[in-house]
Formats: sequence, C-alpha cells, structure tokens
Amino acid sequence: MSNNIVLWENSKAILIPNNEQGSIEAISNYIVALNQKNISKIVNSFNSGFYDIAIEYAWNRAINLLEKKILSFGLDFIAEMVGRDYLNSMDEISPIEKINLAFELGIINSTAKLELTHSYEIIRHYIDINVNDENSNEEVEEINILKALNIILDLTKYILGKKLEDTSLDFIKFRENLKTVVFKSDSQEIETLKTSPYFYIKTIVRTLLNLIKTLEGGEREIALNNTQIFLIALWDKLFIEDKKLIGKTYAMAISEGNKTIFNTLINVLENTKGFDFVPETTRSNSYARVAKQLISAHFNFNNFYEEFPYTKKLSQMGSIIPDMAFEDTITAIILSYLGNQYGHSRSAKTYLKEILPKITQKQWEYFFNTLIIENEYVLSKLSNKYVLDNWFDLVENYVSKDLDITSKYGKKFYEASITKNEKVLIAEAKTALVNINGK
Repeated sequence: MSNNIVLWENSKAILIPNNEQGSIEAISNYIVALNQKNISKIVNSFNSGFYDIAIEYAWNRAINLLEKKILSFGLDFIAEMVGRDYLNSMDEISPIEKINLAFELGIINSTAKLELTHSYEIIRHYIDINVNDENSNEEVEEINILKALNIILDLTKYILGKKLEDTSLDFIKFRENLKTVVFKSDSQEIETLKTSPYFYIKTIVRTLLNLIKTLEGGEREIALNNTQIFLIALWDKLFIEDKKLIGKTYAMAISEGNKTIFNTLINVLENTKGFDFVPETTRSNSYARVAKQLISAHFNFNNFYEEFPYTKKLSQMGSIIPDMAFEDTITAIILSYLGNQYGHSRSAKTYLKEILPKITQKQWEYFFNTLIIENEYVLSKLSNKYVLDNWFDLVENYVSKDLDITSKYGKKFYEASITKNEKVLIAEAKTALVNINGK
C-alpha cells in the first residue's frame, strides 16, 4: 500500500455542455444508468408538465442506485457507519443519511453531496406542500420548470449519467488486509491515516469493531490485534462519537461475556484513559436511541409532523440529560429547533422548549469547546443563512452569555452566536466542514 492511503476515490460528475443543459431531451441522452422505459417516463412526465412526478421518479431511481452501491459494503458495516446496533434494511435510514454514506464511501464527491442534499430539500418541500394542502381550497404551489430541470440535471451528472463503478473494490482489499495482515504501531498506513480526512479514520474504526464481532479463528485473532494497534494509535484523532462507540462495544462485550473482545478493548481503554466513554446506564442508551430517531425523522419527508413524537419522548425522559447521551441529544434538539429553509415543526418546538432548560451550563460549555467543531449536521445548518434566525433565538433564550469557552474555534462560534454575527458564523461553519470532509 502506498504512503498515501486511497481506500477509494470520490466519483466526479459527468460533463454536460452548457448548451445542452436547458433541454430535458438533451439531458436524458446522458442517462446511462436506466433503461429506455424508465428514461421515457421521466421525459414524458416532464414534457406533460408533471414536473413533480418527473423529479420524484428520477430521484427514487437515483437513490435506489446509491443504495445498491452502499449495500455492497454489507448491511452490518453500514449499521456501524450510521451508529446503529443493527439494520434490517436500508429503509431504516433516511435519504440524507444515504447521501452522506455515499460521500463517505467515495461513491459521490463533496459537490454531489451538496447538490443532492439541496435537491432533496426542494423535493421534500413540494411533496409536503401537496400532502398538507390536498384538502385545502387554496391553490397549491407547484415546482417550476427551471427547478425541476436543475434537479434532473444534477441527478444525471452525479448518478444517472454513469454506470457506477465498483468503488468498494479498493476498500474491500484494505478490509481484507485488516484480517490477514498483522500491522504494527509504526506501520506507515497508520501514520498516513493520522493526516487523512476524518471519514477515512471513522470508517477504519467501525470496520475493525465490526470485524472482531463477526470473524472467527485466525482471522479474528489478527483483527483483534489490529484493532488494538489502530485504536490506540488513532485515539487522539477520534471524534467523541467514535470514542463512545468503542466504549459501547466494550460494555456489550462485558454483558455478553465475550472475553476476547473485552481483553482487547480494555487494553485500548487503559492505554488511552478512555473509560469516560463507557456507557453509564441504560437510560443513557435510551436517550441516545430516541435522539437518533429524532435525527432520522428530521431528514425524512413530512418531517414537520414526524419530529414531535420524538421531542415529546425526550421531554418525558427525566430532568437531566445524561452526559453519555448528550452529543446525540443536543444534535437532535438543534436540528429540530433550527428546521430548514422552509420552516420548522411548531409542534416539536413546544416540547423542545421543555427540554432546552435541562441543558446545564457545563454541557453548553462542552458543546462549544468540543462538540460543535466535530458535528457535521450542526455545522451544515449553521452554514445556511436561512436557519440562523432560529439559531440566534435558541442561543438568546437558552445559552448563558458568560460561558467559559477556552477552545479557540469554539470561542469564535460562541461569540458569533451571542452577537448574532451571521457572516462570521457561516464562515467558521464552512471552514470546519472542510476540515472534516476535506476539499
């Protein structure tokens, strides 16, 4: 393996000349991932003025293709990537999570991730309008031809216009090495990982934890050794979320009586002083589970109605938010409170107003000092000017103006939030996103 670890390459967009981007017929000529029958359905619906049907059909076909590629990595591995104990099918994760996974696994690049996320928000908005206003006497707002054409253009450039290559191949080769090659603490691959974009590190951690739970015999022994080597070497680079995952895997090994995993992970935790990340109670796990459900609901269609059952549950789970569940919980709360460019769930906000006062000053200090710079979901929201009024409202009403923020970057976020400095907040959020995802 070379000194530059390239487990997979981000997939670039196909080139469609500018003079062909204004015609659905011209764009459809670049669609190679669908058969002619499916292409005709998109074109005919579009030309008949049924733009919402055309984009929804194109979107569903594109997401199905992404899902198929993601599944080539295995459902157990995907569950680890999204922080779930298990998945029965890909239907259990939201379209936004699928787009993020496709990016992290190199199926699409960062521009595609941005454009597809934006397209999803637009599609969801117009579907919600049609669902919510179907019994209304008022005229329903419909998507216009330009927005619809741009969505199909983006879907073609990044997904439908290419036969998606087997991007999992290089990763599968590296994954094979993790269970067949004994790495050492000074291996060049580990040194290179330390300076790689974070999603490489995250993927390796979750792969190793999955391997030691599923392999048997000699391969398992090698994977256990590599798990200890990689986790100790990379510990200082790990985000809180992945340190918690290691702690949770350790706790599960204890409850299941799995001595081999226990012995491996106790060595990791002792060498890294990582026992703070071992789960405290079942209540912490319950809090985190509901928070994850709220996050998924936020990114689903009709989220304004799906969020409030989970915010209600969170409001009923006690007067103190457990520290071990705080990251998931604060992420869910912020996403729901900020909403998106089309608004937020008023019914959910009723319960959020009951939850937010439970957050202690120390927890807010922890959020600004440590978590905010690592939280891609929150950073993505704060880089969007359409939701900043809601963020400033949250900060003004629930965050103390005399927090002790010692982190250089956290202080910038905190001060920009307190002073409602939109320009600085957006710039810092975008910079932090680049640090997470790379260019």
